[in-house]
Amino acid sequence: LIWSYERFQDIPAALPLRLGVAVALTLEGLWPRLAGRIRIKWPNDVLIDGKKVCGILCEGEGTSVYAGMGINLLQKDFPPELRHRSMSVLQALEHTGGDWAKPDRYRLLINLLDTIQTLLKEAAGTGEDGAFCGADSGQSGLGTWHQELEERLYKRGERVRFLAGSADAPSEVQGILEGVAPTGELLIRPIGSSRTERFITGELDVYSRSD
Repeated sequence: LIWSYERFQDIPAALPLRLGVAVALTLEGLWPRLAGRIRIKWPNDVLIDGKKVCGILCEGEGTSVYAGMGINLLQKDFPPELRHRSMSVLQALEHTGGDWAKPDRYRLLINLLDTIQTLLKEAAGTGEDGAFCGADSGQSGLGTWHQELEERLYKRGERVRFLAGSADAPSEVQGILEGVAPTGELLIRPIGSSRTERFITGELDVYSRSD
């Protein structure tokens, strides 16, 4: 996906997280059985049952933004080294039991684009009330993107191990993940501190112990 804006400052803040919200809402709308199981992992992943189902990458060039979203939809299995951290929508639905509609990539794409369009209208201040209201996704009457993010934020309120800064020289922080700022920064209160710190870059180390 490509968006072009007149000014750099018009580009929506925290775009990868906004798109993550769009993916989560679309999946929940199409397959309500997934509601409550989907989480958004800062800064750009969507998880089901703690396993990655979608990765999002955004890059800017001047006043344009390029976004790519890879959604695991119909995979029945993953390589051994990925099974503990990856899942497809099909696998998630199979785990629920009962009757459900088989995932269809075209239906998913149409509903996802509709939700993204609504999301960007909210970012531009052109939505009627800043709420998501996808035409066919069953997501009308929901709150703003930030409210939806906070409700689905992975590890919110839990102790985490965070590797701040660059991958070449990360600085480890252990603390309570308190949320995400509307501008996209991760909010962590370090253990033993009463002050919440903001992080722009880094990685949540969710596959090793944080204690």
